[in-house]
Amino acid sequence: MLVKEFLLVVKVKNGAATNHHNIAVGKRIRDLKRWVKRIKISDYNYSHVYRETILSFN
Repeated sequence: MLVKEFLLVVKVKNGAATNHHNIAVGKRIRDLKRWVKRIKISDYNYSHVYRETILSFN
């Protein structure tokens, strides 16, 4: 079992670009068919840090 951790920093925007990026990431993860645990942490500079732990049963 492989455990991979990704840090994805997404700045808060009121545009469609951020939403499109989040949807693209979600689709990529679903296409890989892996379990994802997402932890959302608010940062002091109005950013969001997504810690994604992907468990791959290879």
